[in-house]
Amino acid sequence: QRAHKTGLRVWLHVDTAADFREGVRASVDGFAHLPGYGMGSEPAEPFLITESDAREAGRKGIYVNPTAAKAPDYAPDPQTLEKVKQVQRRNIALLQKHGVRFTIGYDSYGTGPWPEAEYLATLGGFSLPDLLRAWWTDTPQAIFPGRRIGTLHEGYEASFLVLKRNPLEQLAHLKEISLYGKQGCVLNPGWDCKLFAYETVPSCTINSVGY
Repeated sequence: QRAHKTGLRVWLHVDTAADFREGVRASVDGFAHLPGYGMGSEPAEPFLITESDAREAGRKGIYVNPTAAKAPDYAPDPQTLEKVKQVQRRNIALLQKHGVRFTIGYDSYGTGPWPEAEYLATLGGFSLPDLLRAWWTDTPQAIFPGRRIGTLHEGYEASFLVLKRNPLEQLAHLKEISLYGKQGCVLNPGWDCKLFAYETVPSCTINSVGY
């Protein structure tokens, strides 16, 4: 509450369903981890999110970054990992049922979101359209809530990628980028995009459907 009063947003690291419940009660902005990722050989019960907590999280607009791909680090064998995946699928389905939005991140310095996206794609809890929406729309909007980004709508920042093939057919097609657009500027794929800090790129928004 003190953080929110000063304009700060709050994301809570959680391990168990009890942690998740406390975060929902406190009205955090998001959760880092989905309960169950680190359960290993422990019983499933402490990691099962309740229906009422999932419903309240959805009502409050709380985000969840699952970091589900960390599960193999804590599972000593394939049989244990499959039990963990069952808990993950169950929790994800329950949160989806109540409209909770997900963000995609791997929780490892120096590693991008690919391991998490690929894990979720094979886990079975996300359709490919839902996974792409979480990654390319909900994630940037969660990181920059004050900016109009993450979708091709009129008035939104004209930042986008052009792909050679449809990512709805296969997740790996996201790696086949043919053109980068950042706030209306077309970037050469060979350039170092780190040079184009948000403050230094001319502002440009989408002004028509056919931008």
